Amino acid sequence: MKGKVLIVDDDPKIGRFLKFKLSKADFEAEYYSSGREALKRIPELKPHLIISDIQMPLMNGYEFCEKLRQDARTANIPFIFLSGRTDTSDQLEGLRLGADDYVCKPVKIDFLLERMGKVLERAAKARTFKSQADFSGHLSQMNLNDAMQIVESNHKSGELEFSTSEGKTIGRILFNKGNLVKAQFGALEGAEAFYGLMDEEEGFFEFFGRTVDEPEQIKITNMAALLQGSRLIDEAKGLYKLLPNQDVLLVSNAKQAPRETEDRYGSDKIQKILWMVEKRFTANEIINSGKMSRPRAASILSDLLKKNIVLVQEEPDREEPEAPEEPRLLIEDWLIKVLQNIDARKMTGVLEIGNRPVKETIFFQDGRVVNAFHGRTSGKKALYRIFSERGGAPKFQIIPVVVNQLISDDLDYLLEDGNWEVKTLRGLRKISFNNMISINPRNLDKVSRIKNRPGLKEVLTLVQQHGRVQEVIDASQITDMRTYNHLLTLVKLGAINIEKGSGKAKPQRTPESSS
Repeated sequence: MKGKVLIVDDDPKIGRFLKFKLSKADFEAEYYSSGREALKRIPELKPHLIISDIQMPLMNGYEFCEKLRQDARTANIPFIFLSGRTDTSDQLEGLRLGADDYVCKPVKIDFLLERMGKVLERAAKARTFKSQADFSGHLSQMNLNDAMQIVESNHKSGELEFSTSEGKTIGRILFNKGNLVKAQFGALEGAEAFYGLMDEEEGFFEFFGRTVDEPEQIKITNMAALLQGSRLIDEAKGLYKLLPNQDVLLVSNAKQAPRETEDRYGSDKIQKILWMVEKRFTANEIINSGKMSRPRAASILSDLLKKNIVLVQEEPDREEPEAPEEPRLLIEDWLIKVLQNIDARKMTGVLEIGNRPVKETIFFQDGRVVNAFHGRTSGKKALYRIFSERGGAPKFQIIPVVVNQLISDDLDYLLEDGNWEVKTLRGLRKISFNNMISINPRNLDKVSRIKNRPGLKEVLTLVQQHGRVQEVIDASQITDMRTYNHLLTLVKLGAINIEKGSGKAKPQRTPESSS
């Protein structure tokens, strides 16, 4: 295959004709009748070349091309105008907007293929050589302040992109003639995202020079943003001195912070911190909640601790049931909103949730959840484990999804069912999960119901291989709560025994249960 080509033309006869001819010429061709429709699909399809008409309703070709060139994800995709307009002024306008070529209708396919080949060849050469104006570095050797000095002193316009050591993009900052315009870091945007990126000490950054014509999101100067971020990072260090161990629970000692504290940090941010304290977040979970930058959250928390507005809980007990006044949905509000937004917009891609103990990923196809991974766990079991945790920084990527579909329920059901599981599990005494478990071979012959119920049979098989309740729950493909319920059913049927103990029960095998 020579590459993916996206065709945009409001005349379906022309669009389908081009798709057929280009497919015959060994291109993977896709056709859309409007620029608006194509814009939604381009980040997912990632075409190597776009061919577009100019005269189209709702969004003409010029506007379509301009939108592409303003987005860093699509700015470098080769673009050819295919139009009935033959005036030189029209051709110059198309090239001025960033098109790579302009072909007039009617056109012979051989001629179009020749022009396409030249455009793709030029694009390949351009990717081989980076512009001398671009630069890159490692955050452990050059911090954000140093990178900004290069951008500001040279009055550069473009995008500073940040990525992990594995190459995953985590954030970006846009500049217009050396001045801050926008920033994005996880779910954060604007100045708060900028402060979060200032706190990053590992990973890479790259600057890509381009025209930036986007609304100004950050209203303060570069120096003011750097000074404010530096102050927050310094204040955050005070928290780490107060709390060498951030995995502690905190308790509220006052319903409201003093006026001067609210004036300094903003009452909305303080209320978010106090809300998380009330919901029994640890200090570490509050800092990494993603509701604000880490430096901001740590700075506010440090101030609240110094003023005794919040206190360290001396004997935290994470195993007690939640208070009866808990909300109907225990899943994080921000996670629900992200899932509902993806569902409403029918997006296809991957949602990664960082700043949590294990790797967590949710896969979507046209807005529907199709699979999830929580560490090595997959499917609905993994999704509900993701629902049960707190904090985290979400990042969604629009990419094709090729995983097996293990989840088919709609979002409303998953949220309701997952919330039931989270709520029920939180009410259990987790210490019971360490109890020993063994098969009762004397009663297996009497329990014919087990062979007719796949879930019970699967859990019984796992009991043969594992010695504790928690080990069976972790090994089961069924969700945690349903596995636990199956174990209780097997106890009531007399098929297994569960007893307290510190030793490990030996796995047992029986002919009846292994059949």
